[in-house]
Amino acid sequence: MITINTIIDSDKVMVLDAGQVVEYDIPHHLLDKSDGLFSKLVKQTGNEMSVRLKQMAIQYYNRKNNINENEGEVNSNCTDNYS
Repeated sequence: MITINTIIDSDKVMVLDAGQVVEYDIPHHLLDKSDGLFSKLVKQTGNEMSVRLKQMAIQYYNRKNNINENEGEVNSNCTDNYS
């Protein structure tokens, strides 16, 4: 099993269940789905690590999209680099 903190800053994550793709998106969006498999895997790491992983995913998303983390503002040159 892969350690989740090694993929939390990936552009996209593919989650498989029984060999079938069940989720495919950026980690930040996958973690927004509380009933999703990726979100459940993160929760299994424990409360402290789960909070840390979610923070890491948000920070990566913000950095990738030029979002000012303190104010939630988007830089005018922002493009969604995840498509």
